Order: sequence, then structure tokens, then C-alpha cells
Amino acid sequence: MNHLKNNVFCSTAEILIDDGFKGLDANLGAVFYSIQLSKFRAILPKLKRYLNTEEIKRSERYYHTKDKERFIICRALLKYCICRHTGQDISTVILKKDTNKKPYLLNYNSLCFNVTHAGDFALIAIACSPVGIDIECLDTNFDYNKIVKNVCNKQELDALERSENVKHTFYKLWTRKEAIVKATGLGITDDFIDIPSLDGYHLMSESLLGQLSNIHVISFQFNTTYKGAIALSQKHQSIKTIIFNNLFLKVKEF
Repeated sequence: MNHLKNNVFCSTAEILIDDGFKGLDANLGAVFYSIQLSKFRAILPKLKRYLNTEEIKRSERYYHTKDKERFIICRALLKYCICRHTGQDISTVILKKDTNKKPYLLNYNSLCFNVTHAGDFALIAIACSPVGIDIECLDTNFDYNKIVKNVCNKQELDALERSENVKHTFYKLWTRKEAIVKATGLGITDDFIDIPSLDGYHLMSESLLGQLSNIHVISFQFNTTYKGAIALSQKHQSIKTIIFNNLFLKVKEF
């Protein structure tokens, strides 16, 4: 029997791209980073030095050059960010995947992280508890009607019909669902339609929560072209602004 709990809250916040380098937000227990991929391609050889043999082999398995470059950039910068928060030497940062293919930090399980990318941007979330983050490009050519009935419940479909900007609303709902399943580590399954995504409080089956007891999902608009969401394993609290550290400003450190 799947018990239901009033355990998910969805809201929206503004974002601020910070020119400095903020640490963990005390309220959220998390810190966020933004990466414009094209700005890091000039230093790919330097970033590649931060990858171990297994990671280099993985990068070489990508067929498309842009995918290979994205993996190198994101993996190197993720390890760099982890080092800033753990004090580890970057050569000792080892990333593994659990049985659900959710990445975790070996020998340092008190720190959680998640990475997302779309188009020319990638985002990193590092937190003291499970976290999920998703970003999607607002693709004007994408026909959401092909999948919407398989991913949205009746209330969400009704909200889409009432929306003044259907595509923006769809991406808001989609990124919230994605962020939640990335936080739980369960991934996209046939139960994706049962993941709540409308504003406010929701009941969600305990079987879909994984090891989590509460989830706060925060949507944000990342410039005019991207929509995103963050899922934090915590109870709802008032969050009006989320700060993203601009990693390109730290490029001289590489």
C-alpha cells in the first residue's frame, strides 16, 4: 500500500548571477554554479588534466565533439567545486554511480551534488542533503503534445489549457518533475505522471520519495531562453532569490 504524505511543495524564485563566489546558502543548505560551456572550450586541455583515466575514456566514447567537450568541462568543474567545499585535492575526488545510476562522491557521503545541462549552459548544485537540478532550453520547435499526456496528470493538463503561455508552463512542470526524480535518485519511470509539479503543497506516494521525507521544488527562469528547477530534500520555506555563482569568473584558477 502506497501511503500518501503532504510532503512536496512547489514554488518559484528569482535568480541572481553572482560575480563573486558565495558559499553554502544557510537557508537552503546548498550552493549553485552556472557554466556557459562555450566560454570554457578555450581551456579544454587544462580542464582535461583534472579527469582520471576512467573519465578520459568515458569522454572519448562520445560520438559528437560537443558532447565530449561538455562532459570534460562539466566533470572538471564539478570536481573543482567539490574541492572548494571539502578541502580535498582534486586528484582524490572520485565520483561513482549507485544502483539507480545516481552519481555520488566516494569517501565523502556528507556532500550531495547534481548537474544539468541544456544548449550552451550547465548548472551544478552542491548540498548537504540530496538535491536535484534541471534546466531545459525553451525549444520553439518542440511539440510537447506528443508526450504531455504521458507525463502530466489531469490537474496539470487542465493548468496547461488555462495557461496564457502553454510552452513556458509545460517546461515549468517538466523541469520540476525532472528535478524531483533526480533528487530522489529514482529517475524517470512509468510513475513520472504521478510526480507533482503544480504550485503549492502536494501529496506524493512514499514509494516515489526514495529515502526522502520532504521535497521543496523551486522553479526559476534562467535568462530568456532557459527554464529550470531545483529540488531540495527539505520542508518548504520562503525563498525569493537563488544565487548562482558564475564559474567563468574563476577561469584564471585553472
